[in-house]
Amino acid sequence: MRSNVPGSVLLAASMLFCEPALAAETVPAPAQKAAGRAAEAKEQAGDEQYRTTVVGTPEKEADPVGEYGQPAWSTRRRFPTTRVYVLPKGGVNLDYWLVTEGGISGDSQPKYTSKLEFEFGLGARLQTDFFLRFEQDGYAGPMKLAAEELELRWALADWGKLPGNPALHFEYIRKHEGPPVLESKLLFGDMLSDRWFWGANLVFERELGGKAENEYALTAGLSRVVCENFFLAGIEVKAAAADEAGERFEFEEISLLAGPSFQLRPTRVLYVDFVPLAGVRVADNETTGHYAVYLVLGLELAE
Repeated sequence: MRSNVPGSVLLAASMLFCEPALAAETVPAPAQKAAGRAAEAKEQAGDEQYRTTVVGTPEKEADPVGEYGQPAWSTRRRFPTTRVYVLPKGGVNLDYWLVTEGGISGDSQPKYTSKLEFEFGLGARLQTDFFLRFEQDGYAGPMKLAAEELELRWALADWGKLPGNPALHFEYIRKHEGPPVLESKLLFGDMLSDRWFWGANLVFERELGGKAENEYALTAGLSRVVCENFFLAGIEVKAAAADEAGERFEFEEISLLAGPSFQLRPTRVLYVDFVPLAGVRVADNETTGHYAVYLVLGLELAE
């Protein structure tokens, strides 16, 4: 599937725009001032009370924010296929999703999924999300409300206290046509450096009725800061398999998708994710080309 603006052109333009930052990864003057303010505040408040929270707007994606001491990038949905950690207490995000997926063959029509997501940081390392999901089959099919989704996740410890910063994720999906679904995930994510970070999820999904289908998935993402608080680029991978009750691990469908991942931050509170994935899907003993394109528009309503 082709894009009007190829990923390579977008990456090259952003690297040109951010050339000074890439040529010498030094801390800019505003960041030095912010660090000075942070050091003064830390000295006044005391190490334990201050924790690792940065004073004011973070200058870098790696700057710690919130009472859990997590990096700023983890509060903005960087990987559409992979969740990482939780929102800080009081954090509120609004996300709009548009997912287009289908077969690569010429006669295949796509399936469109739109989601409206509200994210809330509850404190005590808890987060809850609420989704409205709309679906459309084919170019001319009607767009209809297909499901409501309620998510709860909990981080096991403050950021940096456990390897991989694990978090538990549970989601209940109430479908309008078909049985409900319960999804559980184990979330991981961490920094490799101030500019490199990653996320990975282990996923198990169970249909509560009907064929009682099970889905197993592994998702992962790797990202690099190309230009601080403006442009990030990386890759994402998703592998999934499904079976039915009574036929455990006799998979009726297997898929593997991979592709580039981009995030643009045109303003301090707005972020845009674009992730075109392509790969293969095996079903009914037939292997076909498959794609899934994710576009996410996010808005930080509170920090």
